[in-house]
Amino acid sequence: MEWKQKIFNQLQERNKRERDVYAEIVKHYNRLTENYSTILVRCTDQERDILTLRQENTDLQKNSVSVAGLPVNDKIRTLENDYMKAKDEILTLLRERGDMTKEVISLSRLVKERDEKLYTEQNKNQILTKENVSLKQRLESTEDQLSALKKVNETIHDEFQALQLAYTQLEERQKELDATIAVLRQKMTEKMEKKCNALDEEVKLHEKRREDDVKRKLDEAKSDLMMPALSNMVSTTASLTQLKNANLDGKVHLTPTIDFIKVIVPKKAIV
Repeated sequence: MEWKQKIFNQLQERNKRERDVYAEIVKHYNRLTENYSTILVRCTDQERDILTLRQENTDLQKNSVSVAGLPVNDKIRTLENDYMKAKDEILTLLRERGDMTKEVISLSRLVKERDEKLYTEQNKNQILTKENVSLKQRLESTEDQLSALKKVNETIHDEFQALQLAYTQLEERQKELDATIAVLRQKMTEKMEKKCNALDEEVKLHEKRREDDVKRKLDEAKSDLMMPALSNMVSTTASLTQLKNANLDGKVHLTPTIDFIKVIVPKKAIV
């Protein structure tokens, strides 16, 4: 990611600035070391010269008068003063070298810590870089899927518009069919009403004819039944009279059977 790379670059620049400061200190330490080596060589040369002069002074003291030895002693004293100054400078340089060594050690430790931190940040940056690559791949895959989905969406949208147009046409066709069906239903209803009215009239007429026919047939059957019924009633009365007379004489008689009455129903009366 861009912000992670930016942080990594800032850390590198900061480490570079800190290392540049340490580099100046190391250069100064190296210069002090070189100066120390140079002064040490000079001190060694001066010590050798002093030893030579002391030997010469000893030889001169043996071979000369005390008054004549004054210039040699002054020269020796001068050399000894120079030697002490050089020795003081060496001690000062040694102290500075020790201080610089301590500072360099501290700075080396700090640089090591910075290097370890930088190494950790680099490892972390590598991990983040790998994750970034993976995310980019996933993003590309997602973009491809999104493009495919957009195409599918466009296709579905086109199909939806086509279906909506077809549905609109079907609605119009349905309205036309509903109107046609309503007209046909109205016509059929009127036709059925007319037919039903006609059938009702026919039924009423048929019922009236049937009632008249039944009434006529009942009248005929009633007239046909009246004559046999009267004759049967006469014969039945005679039989009952004979039975009564027979029972009054005090004898046991068999009960005479009464002839059954035959009812004749004309076939014309049966519907």
